[in-house]
Amino acid sequence: MGDRAIFNPGFNAANTATGVNAVCRAGGTGATSIVSPDLCDARTTVGYVAVNPAAQYVQALPGARTNLGRNTLDSPGLNNWNMSFVKKTRMTERMSLEFRADMQNVFNHGQPILGSGNTSGFKYERDQRNESRVRREQS
Repeated sequence: MGDRAIFNPGFNAANTATGVNAVCRAGGTGATSIVSPDLCDARTTVGYVAVNPAAQYVQALPGARTNLGRNTLDSPGLNNWNMSFVKKTRMTERMSLEFRADMQNVFNHGQPILGSGNTSGFKYERDQRNESRVRREQS
């Protein structure tokens, strides 16, 4: 999967995203059909069509020309503080004793993540490790 997207100027559903299906050419007849991208190899793929043609953003697959650069979708900024405290004490010339404390997300701030391509609104939720996360709401 690529990290680029195609902006659909004729979108009807703002802040939505969609995947694509492959346009696949049959070997003997040359007839085309629309199938899932994993059912069509690179030699027979002649193009892609959006699953949801009304979506504002379309995911680009290898070989597709994109019209959006990276990082064009704004999300809330990260507010993540990771800290380490270390105290090292020399015991002898070749031995030392080290006390160390490592902490991730010290202030327990929720971190924004973009969900499954839908970008309508953010909300807080818990992830698999029961940590608070921010995610865009489904519209």
